[in-house]
Amino acid sequence: MTTRQAADHLQRSTRYVLDAARCGELVGYQNRAPHGSWRFKLSDLDGWLERGR
Repeated sequence: MTTRQAADHLQRSTRYVLDAARCGELVGYQNRAPHGSWRFKLSDLDGWLERGR
């Protein structure tokens, strides 16, 4: 899912999701391009929510 979809699912801003992914707090996968878009798995997002972040 895209960054925007992940943000909607987590009820956070897209900026929060990107910052969390960049620092490794949230698992995400960035395309190979230097400024590539991020993708997130629903199971990773749900796991993050269950851990109480």
